[in-house]
Amino acid sequence: MLLNDDLTNLNIMLGLKTGYDILFAKYSEAPAITLPIEELPQLADSKIDIIE
Repeated sequence: MLLNDDLTNLNIMLGLKTGYDILFAKYSEAPAITLPIEELPQLADSKIDIIE
């Protein structure tokens, strides 16, 4: 809601958990993209590209 009040043009979600990023995108008035980051060692075998 703070970003909506600031009238941002693009919101970048970095490292949010799955449920939180879905809610963020739902309530964001600006376009929102997710950039996943590696948080746990078991994510190394993930099928998504990870930012290190």
